[in-house]
Amino acid sequence: MNMTIWFLAVTGAGIAALLYIMFMDLLDRGRKLKLKRKGRWIIARSYLVSGTVLVCTLLVTGYRQIMNLGMVELSLLYLINIAMALICVTDYTHQVIPNQVLAVLLGIWILICSLCVFHNPGEAMPFLGSSVSGGLIAGMAFLLSYFASRRQLGAGDVKLAFLMGLYLTADRIIGCLLFSVVICLVFALIQIARKKLTWKSKVPLGPFLYIGTVMISVLS
Repeated sequence: MNMTIWFLAVTGAGIAALLYIMFMDLLDRGRKLKLKRKGRWIIARSYLVSGTVLVCTLLVTGYRQIMNLGMVELSLLYLINIAMALICVTDYTHQVIPNQVLAVLLGIWILICSLCVFHNPGEAMPFLGSSVSGGLIAGMAFLLSYFASRRQLGAGDVKLAFLMGLYLTADRIIGCLLFSVVICLVFALIQIARKKLTWKSKVPLGPFLYIGTVMISVLS
């Protein structure tokens, strides 16, 4: 049984890694992120670290959760980790959360939920309720922060938080955001103490939201 679980976990992580590379290539071409030089990937720390964390996260998550979570919930967990790995790189290097990634995430969520409701409405409705609740919790929290910060928080962060809530559901999104905010706050305070940042500096949230997603995926 353990060998079967490991095989499925490795297969899932391998497919995720291929999707990560493929979508990063598409983003590089579409947004001219200059992640390649002369047709070859630059061995950039952000790209390598994000991809390595993605594979390790999905290996652990797959091994621990593959027998506990349904196929739909596990698939959504894998997909949001892939998307967050991409956004981590683009937000860290270019302060950009690509709308293309957000649109694909929303489209996939609508498609999967529609198929679930059509196939088995009785089982799908509780999950759909938790998913929508998670999206509303995260979206409203970030929307309020967006206005409270006088729009220093990016609109892309608000849209991303809403989609994270849809994918992680109400069961996980609160823990994810708590991890993300606390780690971001600690990082910012350390950088301010080192005089690398000021109180008015903007810090890209994408990497910290990715860290929160990784932690909640592994620990939940």
